[in-house]
Order: sequence, then structure tokens, then C-alpha cells
Amino acid sequence: MSEESRDDRVWRQLNEVKVMQLGTSIHDEPWVSNIYFVADRENEAIYWLSKPERWHSEHLLEQPLAAFAVMVEPEIPVIGMQGAGPVALVKDDAEVASVIERYLKKYDKGQDFLERYRSGTNKHNVYKMQLTHFQLFDERNETKAPLDIL
Repeated sequence: MSEESRDDRVWRQLNEVKVMQLGTSIHDEPWVSNIYFVADRENEAIYWLSKPERWHSEHLLEQPLAAFAVMVEPEIPVIGMQGAGPVALVKDDAEVASVIERYLKKYDKGQDFLERYRSGTNKHNVYKMQLTHFQLFDERNETKAPLDIL
């Protein structure tokens, strides 16, 4: 069996985390929210579902830049990840379906989301953060921390 590469380990660990902290800001008013999410290595993106009236969703309408952080291992020596990038609503049906498939696999919830989304009765939007910055802070496995992944 071959050894897992650092990048493979990072993306695997990121997808094992259940909740991320999402940071948004408008008019010098920062906000942090806890969000369920899925990460997509191929597209270097993070996706989540949220209602449009949530503060972070409203912030993103005016200022579509955000940052995230996750704690992979809270015990010392710690492992954490953080990143940032522009955020957009996902409108493409195939992309929405792919995100929902990942959600179902990760959380085993939301089986009827795609049907409600397509019928226009769903209350959540799908958001995508296109990562422009992505850092690993790993005091267990890396000699340099933080380490830029993107």
C-alpha cells in the first residue's frame, strides 16, 4: 500500500470535519457562523447550503468574499486549516446535484433537497467558495506551519 501524500491527507481530513467556521464582513461588521460543508478537491472549492436571510448570506450579497477555518485536531499538537476566496451562488443544476450527492454521503441528510430545489420549494441556496488561499497548520506532521496548500 502506498503512503498517502500530504495533499491527499489534507483534503481527506478537510472532508472528515463536519462543521467549519465561515467569516464574512460588510460595512466594517465582521461575522462568524458555523456551517455544515463539503469540500471539492478537483475544483478547489468549498460548498455549503444556507438560507438567504442568514446574516452571512446577506453579507455575501454585498461583499462576496469570505474566509473559513476548521479544527481537524484540537489536542496539542494541533491540526487546523483555513482559507479564503470569492463566494457565488451555485445555479447550475449538475453542480447542485453533485454538491447534494456529497452532502448525502457525508451527513446522510437532505434526501429530498434536490427534488425541492428543482421544484422551487427549497428554502436553502447552494454557495461555493472558490479557494484562492488555503493553509494547513499541522504541528504533528509538518515542520513548517502554516503551510500553503493553494
